[in-house]
Amino acid sequence: MTTLLSYGALLAVLFVSVITEGSHIHIPCKTVDRMHLLPTTFFALSAKRLLQGGTSNSPNQSNTVQVNRTLNGSAFSADRSDITSGTAHLPEDNKFQCQLPRSHRPLATTPTSSSREQIFNDTWAEIKDMSTKEQFKSADSSIFHIMKSAKSKNTVKQYETYFKKFTQWCISKDVASFPAKSSVIAIFLSGLIQQGVSEAVLCSFFYSIKWYHDLHCAFSNPCDDSVIHSLMEGGKRILSKPIKKKEPISPDVLEKIINVYGEREQNCDLRSVRTVAMLLLSFAGFLRFSELSNIKVKNIIFKNLYMNVCIESSKTDVYRRGNEVTLAEAGGKLCPVSWIKHYLNLAEIQDKPEEYVFRAIRFYKSCGKYMLCGINKPISYTRARELLLEALEKVGIDSKGFGLHSLRSGGATTAAEKNVSERLIKIHGRWKSDYSRDNYIKDCIDNKLKVSNSLFV
Repeated sequence: MTTLLSYGALLAVLFVSVITEGSHIHIPCKTVDRMHLLPTTFFALSAKRLLQGGTSNSPNQSNTVQVNRTLNGSAFSADRSDITSGTAHLPEDNKFQCQLPRSHRPLATTPTSSSREQIFNDTWAEIKDMSTKEQFKSADSSIFHIMKSAKSKNTVKQYETYFKKFTQWCISKDVASFPAKSSVIAIFLSGLIQQGVSEAVLCSFFYSIKWYHDLHCAFSNPCDDSVIHSLMEGGKRILSKPIKKKEPISPDVLEKIINVYGEREQNCDLRSVRTVAMLLLSFAGFLRFSELSNIKVKNIIFKNLYMNVCIESSKTDVYRRGNEVTLAEAGGKLCPVSWIKHYLNLAEIQDKPEEYVFRAIRFYKSCGKYMLCGINKPISYTRARELLLEALEKVGIDSKGFGLHSLRSGGATTAAEKNVSERLIKIHGRWKSDYSRDNYIKDCIDNKLKVSNSLFV
């Protein structure tokens, strides 16, 4: 057991030393026997997120990291490009040994559940002990921060909020929230189900408790208990309700909005131009709000007859490899490229690369006109939604069934109606699966009738 504990702590410290130097390394979690143990696997995911596909600080560093270990006498190496592939070069027998004294080598067999619990209990203590040595002095303070980065900031914020509520409940019942017993979690979740909370709230509480125990990895996770899993499955069935999808927005609706707000050439009102540019860009680019709000001037590149929009990070791009959306300058009333050019000129930010494109607008008495707010902060979700619903109300459309996702759904639906290939729609919308893509496309009644009509021809 001592061997496994030392090995887990060593791997965690190894990751810290690599990440803090800004270089890339891949330890194959799926193929090396010992790597499935927490905190190492959890830590590897965090490492990939922090490194973000960047390059090493050392210009002379080779593309292969030689780790001081052997695989049955063969050197184990991991290519830096392998960090995204989940593979590494291993001998056929796949047996792993670390170059440590014989008395400290890992066991050849997979540890049982009881042995894993003991590893989780002692790993942090060993890391703390190792951090007292000069060569590992920065590891102790860095490991927790790096592991926390396995989730996005918004997800971490949400989990912390829900776990705090769980902790308050535990205090009121005079039981421990960490480490929590499976029985305590079962009673808590059961109470939520009986209260009739939404499925989303139930899942948020469950995953926040699971995340907190994984992150601190001081004990085996009580959320892995079979009773908890059965309880969650039952709760989802009881609490699940039909999903009410937002209605897609069509090009005809956008044209009506432009008719009310004014043609591009004659429109010098920054507020209305911002609204139209924002709606057209979201529609044509199939943009999520998080992608739209984080666009900066430097992310927009105008080319001959088209425009590229660089999406630095998105929901499906957790490692920030980046995506590029290409939009044609087709001309006409609904051309998003022409409206973006007009908006950037009117806002006077075309030469300010670090400025967020869509943000708050205020009236400046000194110059007697509306201008972008001096604070370089992206527009909020609430304000962007208000602008969309306000535009719909102005053209006489009931805004109740619409939201910001209506623009993304509307763009995808229109592309499908125009017989754009499913592959291109999936790439353009940055969807990972066909199922996700299809959820955004609403077939018109004529297309739905084609199925039954074809049966009787």
